[in-house]
Amino acid sequence: MKILVTGGTGFIGRATVNRLSAHGHQCIVGSRNPARAASIGLPPGTEFLSDVNQSPPVDAAILLAGESVAGLWTRRKRAAIMSSRVEGTRRVVDWMRTASPRPAVLISPSAVGYFGNRPGEVLDEASPPDPARGFRSRVCLAWEAEAWRAEDLGVRTVVPRFGVVLGPGGGMLRELLRAHRLRFSFVLGNPAAIVPWVALDDVVSAI
Repeated sequence: MKILVTGGTGFIGRATVNRLSAHGHQCIVGSRNPARAASIGLPPGTEFLSDVNQSPPVDAAILLAGESVAGLWTRRKRAAIMSSRVEGTRRVVDWMRTASPRPAVLISPSAVGYFGNRPGEVLDEASPPDPARGFRSRVCLAWEAEAWRAEDLGVRTVVPRFGVVLGPGGGMLRELLRAHRLRFSFVLGNPAAIVPWVALDDVVSAI
């Protein structure tokens, strides 16, 4: 298959592109800086583009681009987290509207922040969103709404909600270990809050 992967140079994206390529699929990686993306060691045969509207026909699209959630959530950081996910997904679905042929499937991962922090509740994919409508839930609701527009185009749409993705070489674990090695471990927010997590290998396998 030929697969468009946005965010293919990120923590999850690199692992996904490597796995797909190992299974014989050809990946087209969307990146704001294709020259830099081509230099990070993705598999031979990977193509790069800076504008999704330049994409050739593909069989599937996987959307993994988005501002990292690591770091202090200042007003500017929150705006970047929201806009990178919502606007990035919107651009891809808008491109699908005019693509011929359209991809058969869109995989647009969301996050378990959709549900909010609800101690004592057993939550599954049928549970309603965070009744408090916290920031994380608002991001997920807006993000998923853009992805689901692809269904109206006849594109099979899959929106898995992942927890914090942990694995070697990047992501949240790298930031936590960096602070810990500097003996700067601390707790942000409510120490009783549940942090659902998933291993990088499992996320890539699910995709």
